[in-house]
Amino acid sequence: QMKGGKRINDWNESARVKGAMLRPPTNSRAAGRAQAVRHFRDSRRPYIINWDSITCGPNHAMMMSDPFRDYKDEVRAFLAAVDDTE
Repeated sequence: QMKGGKRINDWNESARVKGAMLRPPTNSRAAGRAQAVRHFRDSRRPYIINWDSITCGPNHAMMMSDPFRDYKDEVRAFLAAVDDTE
């Protein structure tokens, strides 16, 4: 019986991970990262998105050190500043 329960738990965890890849939690910095990914994915600009930071080119970087903040407003301002340099 324990094996069956473990398989169900593994499946549930797998489903949660796949779902989070498409719909990041809205109450965490993952929401801000997703916003930046959507913005940059079709861009020709060089960018790096890490767990706690976003960098675009040599002059634009922002830190997201609090995992429990969504950073949406900050990311929106960051992206606007990046776009103003085009």
